[in-house]
Amino acid sequence: FGCFEYRAVQMILIPAHNEEGALGGVLEGLALHAPSEKIIVVDSFCTDRTVAVAESFGVTVIKASERGYWNALSCGYDYALRADVEYLIQLDADGQHPPSAVPRLLHQIIANPTLDWVIGSRAGKGTYTPFDRRLVQGVFSRWLEQNTQHRFGDISSGLWGLNRRALEVLSRYPHQTADVLIRLYGLQEGLRFKEI
Repeated sequence: FGCFEYRAVQMILIPAHNEEGALGGVLEGLALHAPSEKIIVVDSFCTDRTVAVAESFGVTVIKASERGYWNALSCGYDYALRADVEYLIQLDADGQHPPSAVPRLLHQIIANPTLDWVIGSRAGKGTYTPFDRRLVQGVFSRWLEQNTQHRFGDISSGLWGLNRRALEVLSRYPHQTADVLIRLYGLQEGLRFKEI
């Protein structure tokens, strides 16, 4: 990553793979709802115009070291830690997470020093999820609750607010999935959660 030209207290991270059609809308929404935040788009081996779209908005683009969603997040976490970021909001590039939620997540993670990780849940918000995916999520959610005494309404949401402690813990996560296992890992490592 070379030298860092800034030190950011807060950052927005967007992992992206071939999202040229949706990324512009996400970045427009962030310009409206989080205009002063530093935005990093992680290019996860895009073969379309995703990078050009990101650059047209003037955001920083970095290249993932390997393919895959988790590798893109890991690359972004490493970048954020090197930049001394204290609070990070992440959302997906496909538009499934509303940029209007960013200020609320940021407020929750900054205003609550007892929290390390705030998850934005899509449960009950009218987001379409196929039946088979809802079934699998329900089974995993129940398993997680029974084994950890923590209930999650949306075990696959990637709309997260993280403080520096969470960034440091998650940067050591040894798997490739960002769903159930990462929540279990975070709990085992003592991260304090809230789902909103």
